[in-house]
Amino acid sequence: MLESFRKNTSRVLVEVPGQSAQPVLVIFAGVHGNEPSGLIALERVQQKLEQQQIKLDGFFYGIAGNMSAIQQEVRYCDEDLNRVFLNERVKKVREERASLNTEEKELKEILQATSQIRERTEGEIYFIDCHTTSSESIPYISLNEGYHESYLFAKGIAATSVMGIEREIQGCLPEWFNKEGWHGFTFEAGQHQAQSSVESQEAIIWQGLLHAGCISEEQHADLADWSHQILYAHGEYHDTFYSVVSSYRIQPEEEFIMKPGYVNLQKIHRGEVLATSNGKPVISPANAHILMPLYQKQGSFGFFIAEEVDEEYLEFKEHMTS
Repeated sequence: MLESFRKNTSRVLVEVPGQSAQPVLVIFAGVHGNEPSGLIALERVQQKLEQQQIKLDGFFYGIAGNMSAIQQEVRYCDEDLNRVFLNERVKKVREERASLNTEEKELKEILQATSQIRERTEGEIYFIDCHTTSSESIPYISLNEGYHESYLFAKGIAATSVMGIEREIQGCLPEWFNKEGWHGFTFEAGQHQAQSSVESQEAIIWQGLLHAGCISEEQHADLADWSHQILYAHGEYHDTFYSVVSSYRIQPEEEFIMKPGYVNLQKIHRGEVLATSNGKPVISPANAHILMPLYQKQGSFGFFIAEEVDEEYLEFKEHMTS
């Protein structure tokens, strides 16, 4: 099924106009080239829209992320595309002050495509950045702190929520577009190759269309119910919120090996051996939860540490920073 995407030279994979100019939902898929589930889910949603002749309000777009990496089935070619959405890198690609590497060229084309979308609308733009993890995982939403409209867009979706990963990772696509005034989040659907990840990606796209207002729950109760049930069935602790508090950064030339068997958001305990670094143990610093343990060759973070927080605290913090 992915062969069509690997042969496709169009950055905008899906463009479905609706019966009105507003609202707009943009789905990003394949920002990491070894994460195919979002691309497959986009194709499924597009087919259902056509087959069931579903009429949208507003516009629906699907944008391919790292097309070069998608074709090679690798996370990235020269550097992680999801680390280059930074002011200085954006300025470089727009001015072409020097030769561009593979991911900088991808960045330039994504910015061109999204600028065209912005030029076509004066209203609200919502987005979801579809990802998966190298470890087994329940589906979860990752939100940047301080963007209340993005929080409201995600509110009510049957998935665990993680806040504040931008404190540890700089240059991610969602933070860039949040700062640009778009409302959205990252969705981690599960393990890279799991069939359940494709189902969860399709479900989050339908939920995105519903929550953005592109389709109504009243007219499409079957899709609303199906997508909710899929996320609920594949997930766990649906009303639980976590805040990222620290990370383990892998140094150049370091031999980092994650201890086998960890799954996303698993409880860990202070003093527990989580991995080895150059043969020496890497110890958990706290009683907390492990996030995105690294089980692939490419990646600059071994894992993240997250703590559970209550929704009332998050709502207070979102209002204070909006």
